[in-house]
Amino acid sequence: MKALKKIMDAALKYKESILLAAFLLSIFYFVKMPIMWDEIVYNLNAKYFLGLTDFYDNFRPPLYSAILMPFYALSAESLAKIIPNIFLILFALATYYLAKSFSKKPLIAALFLLSFPVVIYWSNSFMTCIPSSFFIVVSVIFLKKYENKPKFIYLALSFLFSAITFLTRYPLGLSYGILVLLYFIFVKNKNLNHFILSQFFFFIPVIYWIKALGFELFVSIFQAAESDASTPLFFMLNYFLILGLSGLLLPLIFRKKFEKQDLWLIIPVITFLAFFQLFGHKETRFLMPLLPFIAIMLSRIRLKEAFIFLAIILSFVSSIYLTILPSRPYYNIFNAAFSQVSEFFLDKPDEVVLSNMVAYCLYYTKNQCLIVSWEPEYFINRVDETNASYLLISDNSIAHPYYSSNQSYYEAYALEKKINIGLENIYIYKIEKGE
Repeated sequence: MKALKKIMDAALKYKESILLAAFLLSIFYFVKMPIMWDEIVYNLNAKYFLGLTDFYDNFRPPLYSAILMPFYALSAESLAKIIPNIFLILFALATYYLAKSFSKKPLIAALFLLSFPVVIYWSNSFMTCIPSSFFIVVSVIFLKKYENKPKFIYLALSFLFSAITFLTRYPLGLSYGILVLLYFIFVKNKNLNHFILSQFFFFIPVIYWIKALGFELFVSIFQAAESDASTPLFFMLNYFLILGLSGLLLPLIFRKKFEKQDLWLIIPVITFLAFFQLFGHKETRFLMPLLPFIAIMLSRIRLKEAFIFLAIILSFVSSIYLTILPSRPYYNIFNAAFSQVSEFFLDKPDEVVLSNMVAYCLYYTKNQCLIVSWEPEYFINRVDETNASYLLISDNSIAHPYYSSNQSYYEAYALEKKINIGLENIYIYKIEKGE
């Protein structure tokens, strides 16, 4: 009985830490998402940086692919699957550490963060929303440390992590403006030399990359993203898909009288929310950067501990359910279709394939996969110059190039396999030499 009592006492003492560990283990166990186009591209870009493939998507920031490079360099690709898990743990820990400066319940802040559906949904994905949000929190942590102890290294690291954020997800370069604003509001003894020198840690890597990429291409990336407009009410309509049931508690944060120190949390929330509200294209994951700051605010609400735990647990359980239920159904079907493509080319590893789905072709087969011509009038020339043996075409209405859905361009070739996946078809055509 004494041993049982000791276990119970320890469980009560460390209940928040136990719950945090249970949440993380549940996410890793239950949330198994099919891989998406963007995730495939980040992995293929890592291989490109190592010279292992000719495919490169220059619309993507480089840092996440650079993190994946060692796994491909060491032929340990399967181990790369732990990277999203590591970033989720770091994201929760960074939120906990920052919360210690603003809340008496920092572990509650980490638990709130893990109760948000959008965090759970993207937790096991090779996407940049969680890593870039983690880097933002780290940059604010170092600026907060500089406020308390003005060592140059803290300020330099703050702006360096802002640059890292930008190189992970371009729109979040907005974190630089947030840091500058927080610096001028909160740093009492401003050291001009420290501030000027610290700017090099942001601008040198950023300018170097934009110059290497090309300024026109960099601008076109934003224009392409902006072109796909969403309804202005998108975030409001998806409120509970972002915050879950924890969102019901959000109005309670206004019961607390805000002080100047709260601007550390308020400024990032307002800045990111305003930017993505004005940005034409919207997705729930875009609001990930403001969630750690909201989680910290929620950890300070005046409510009985039992009710807080109940709200977090209910929000977490419902979020897990919401995540598992849809489980990206389109990508489940699409990936299953490409498993058939993989089987088709299993005994044809030396054949060159022209495709409008190059990333998937490279990811699922061992073949040399090349993009078809962008304009239809150059289609035949592209077939001839590449000496391709097969065409792999998806007729999705939004597929690129724009003529891909028009099967009349492929009538001269022998159809060897057609895979129907509901909204679209995947065709494999054989190109006879001499045609």
